[in-house]
Amino acid sequence: MRGNPRPRVALGLPGSECGVSLLKGLELSNPDDTDQIITKLEAHQDSAEWWAFLMGTFISFLRDAVETSDVQQAVSAMGCVERCRSMLLFKEHLEEVVWMGQSAKRVVDILHAWDNNKTNADEGFWQITFRETSTRFRRSSLFPWSSFRRPHTLAA
Repeated sequence: MRGNPRPRVALGLPGSECGVSLLKGLELSNPDDTDQIITKLEAHQDSAEWWAFLMGTFISFLRDAVETSDVQQAVSAMGCVERCRSMLLFKEHLEEVVWMGQSAKRVVDILHAWDNNKTNADEGFWQITFRETSTRFRRSSLFPWSSFRRPHTLAA
């Protein structure tokens, strides 16, 4: 955004432990650490720290827009702040539970298939069912929150 050659690093929300382990040894308020902080965060775009960083960056853009009375820019930046905050809350409080629910549903679906078809003697049916089942488990393990990495993008 205009007038900002490099986004200000804005993490460490009041009362938050955001970025403590990921950014250990780096000072958020030290401009000399900015490039290192951004590099580490870019390498961990699936983390809550990444979303806190983006939220802080857009807050910076929002402040600049308000100071220059650029309403269009302020509204755009505020929308981005809102989306980043939503993702931050999801990453900190909901993600693990959501993935657990997805995994539990897969197991329940497989058990329902067995229950509804346990007397089915058709070998072809079971071959297809087991192949589809193993494919589902290969795509996402039973515990995806510990191993699944997804790139995140900020939809404007």
